[in-house]
Amino acid sequence: MSNSQPRGTVAHPDHAARTGATLTISRHADIGRIPRWKEKDLLSQRNGPHATVYMINGDWYLGEWKDNMKH
Repeated sequence: MSNSQPRGTVAHPDHAARTGATLTISRHADIGRIPRWKEKDLLSQRNGPHATVYMINGDWYLGEWKDNMKH
């Protein structure tokens, strides 16, 4: 059996078991180990300034996020 299979195909499972080869599908090669929902959750975590409130007398208050909560 030749190693020149078309891209996106896999060897027969019996062949892989005998040769110790692993089955990979090239179209899924870019999938990382971290689930997508965890990546999105990490990106959505809030920390730092969130809003500035200006008072009539000229004072201002800068609100902050800490541990994903307003402080």
